[in-house]
Amino acid sequence: MADMFAPLVAQLKANPKTIVFTEGNDPRILEAASKLLAEGVLKVVMVGNEAECKAAAAAGNFDISAAEIIDPENYAGFDEMVNTMVELRKGKQTAEECTAMLKKSNYFGTMLVKMGKADCLLGGATYSTADTIRPALQLVKTKKGAHLVSSCFILDRDCGEEGLKRIAMGDCAVNIDYIVSSSHEKSIQWLVPLHSPRVADRTICLPFTFTMRLNVPSFHFFRLPIMHNQLHWRVCWKFNT
Repeated sequence: MADMFAPLVAQLKANPKTIVFTEGNDPRILEAASKLLAEGVLKVVMVGNEAECKAAAAAGNFDISAAEIIDPENYAGFDEMVNTMVELRKGKQTAEECTAMLKKSNYFGTMLVKMGKADCLLGGATYSTADTIRPALQLVKTKKGAHLVSSCFILDRDCGEEGLKRIAMGDCAVNIDYIVSSSHEKSIQWLVPLHSPRVADRTICLPFTFTMRLNVPSFHFFRLPIMHNQLHWRVCWKFNT
């Protein structure tokens, strides 16, 4: 597992980026932040009440002294953030509605990324996937030429045939109306960062439903063994790279 991210870690240490954590007082987030800071991998911005974040860090014996803690309630650039969000939403939300939304850490953190205060965001430890994705789609939006988004995770296994022990999987659950052309677009979007530098041996696209059948020449069926307890990914798509 350690070797998987070695090239990425080396790149980040040479040119540290800034990550914003939207749940600054969560013990899991504090542990991750303290490790990143100790190893000099990323600069860290924590969203939350400063006193609460520091108290939670002290309780868990996590050193986040090098992190910047930003509280939406007293952020100096809050009015500018509200105005920017109003422009981005193009009449879909009023200034009052944007103000209320930006009091929430998921929207506030996303706007920090949009406005260049941070390069990336990690959230969703204490709220839903929908509440994590929605602000990004509304404010950061997709890159030019991309019309869909999909999650991606990496499976690192000790079992299985050679070349299939480390697999990158992208699921399609965000896109209910799944069509053939969509599969190619999603594959391209998340394959590029995974293969440069190379992270995964193979990449897999999981269909929205296991029972669907698509006539896609660049995909073929194969079976994976049981990976963890009752978790079965029995039928997947294997992308031919």
